[in-house]
Amino acid sequence: MDKTEEITLDEVLEEAGLTKKWEERGEARGEARGEKTAWEKFVTLLEQGYTVDELKRMAPGGQ
Repeated sequence: MDKTEEITLDEVLEEAGLTKKWEERGEARGEARGEKTAWEKFVTLLEQGYTVDELKRMAPGGQ
């Protein structure tokens, strides 16, 4: 690379492999948050008195 050629911070981070690591971590954290949210909603519905059979029927595809 020529010393007069400019490179962006994004390009430096990408070349160092950091952006891929951050993307992977972010995706994993997002999935964990989604699971926690789903679990909290499930528990709330149980506390409201819904039965397991009623919750199963609410699921996508309605078992």
